[in-house]
Amino acid sequence: MKYILLICFSFMMICGGHSQEVNYYPIVKPKALKKFKLSQGIHKASFPMNNGQTWNMNIQIPELKPDETVPLILALHWAGNDNAYIEYSECLAFPAFEGNKAIIVAPTGDGMHWITALNEYRIVNLVKQIKKHWPIDEQ
Repeated sequence: MKYILLICFSFMMICGGHSQEVNYYPIVKPKALKKFKLSQGIHKASFPMNNGQTWNMNIQIPELKPDETVPLILALHWAGNDNAYIEYSECLAFPAFEGNKAIIVAPTGDGMHWITALNEYRIVNLVKQIKKHWPIDEQ
């Protein structure tokens, strides 16, 4: 019986291909970022991901002129519970960067560390999508 289960598991992993990676490393649905209204102020956002869950983050948007681009600042919080990103962004990150005209994104992490493969994949994908859909100055 052990060999049959092992063969079935191996077959599922081989046949699963790329779709397994998408389910294991959930990302924000690209249309969600495209539809997000970039209005001045602080926004509590909850973006749908491709696995049916949501990814919560605080976002600070400066006053933007048409065709203006601004820097992107990712404010990655310290270890803590699911709401650590709120305290970190509101008490530290947003006030610290108040004089900078930049879009500041403070997402919640998945787990206690940002250095996991899951969090790295999510952050890299998030930055790519933000650069594609929002007015980010890449200089």
